Amino acid sequence: MQFIFTYLYDGGEGWELELTLEDVLPQGCKKKHPVLLEGALGCPPQEVGDIHQYQALLDVFERSGDNSQKYLAIPDGPDFYPEMFDIDSINAKLRDIT
Repeated sequence: MQFIFTYLYDGGEGWELELTLEDVLPQGCKKKHPVLLEGALGCPPQEVGDIHQYQALLDVFERSGDNSQKYLAIPDGPDFYPEMFDIDSINAKLRDIT
């Protein structure tokens, strides 16, 4: 069974995620929480308001021309690593919320 759906996050800000449900495990299975199998790109910093600001931030990163730099320094915020995707951290959070 596969089910693809869209999740609108923080309505009005334009954040939209596409999620695919790969399987539902039978009742009584050892796993009691969702597990993320794959994904891409880093989570935008909280300081980035909407999708348009995020796209502008990515544009600045791409136009920097410095292939050795893997992050963007954000004023009043953390360094941002657009390519960083930490599946282990995400799965730990999923395990903690159930």
